[in-house]
Amino acid sequence: MHDAFAKLCAGSQRIDSDATAYVFLTVRNAAVDQMRRRRAALNPATPIYQSESSENGALSERVQLIQAALETLPDDQREVVILKCYSELTFEQIALVAGAPLATVASRYRRGLERLRKELGVLMP
Repeated sequence: MHDAFAKLCAGSQRIDSDATAYVFLTVRNAAVDQMRRRRAALNPATPIYQSESSENGALSERVQLIQAALETLPDDQREVVILKCYSELTFEQIALVAGAPLATVASRYRRGLERLRKELGVLMP
């Protein structure tokens, strides 16, 4: 993330679109680049979201279940769900970040939530 923000700060590029989406796109692209460089060393069990309250046993277990369920989603659905739920981006912003049409983003989110509901059962309303 540091590299991505350093590039943003050093850049003289003018942002004509949504600044929040642009920052997420820059960070996403930097993360994808880094993952490509480290693909051989990646551990698939590494959680994608760390809870600050993981000390609490019940919450920790719930967070672990959610992380495991998120890992079962296809990459495109997982990305949309995480950007929407954890980063609180709008569908329009996510469409800019993902480089996908708005309807596709909304569909990925809906399908992702459906799969999470099946996977998590009683944890999700």
